[in-house]
Amino acid sequence: MQIKAIGCEPLQLRRVHLENSKSIDVYRANGGYEALKSHDKTPGVGLTGVALIFAFVVGLASIHWLMRWLSNHSTFIFIYYRIAMGILLIVLLSTGVLHATR
Repeated sequence: MQIKAIGCEPLQLRRVHLENSKSIDVYRANGGYEALKSHDKTPGVGLTGVALIFAFVVGLASIHWLMRWLSNHSTFIFIYYRIAMGILLIVLLSTGVLHATR
């Protein structure tokens, strides 16, 4: 199955995706290089690394659990949740409890 955007051929979409993924990799590499370079000057870099690894593992576990849960259940709970949050937001904005500009 090919996804076709307006005015784009599938090959162009692949090229754009490849260029975007390369730029993300460059930013990741630069961030890693800067973290290694400033290791001596910045306290807590080791704890930040541990937190990064922990967040990665928890994120993967969460995605794995959610995908397994969605394979056995309906997505209606998410639909109801979004509708309820939308109604709550409208009520809070219209009563002045929340302000959209602050």
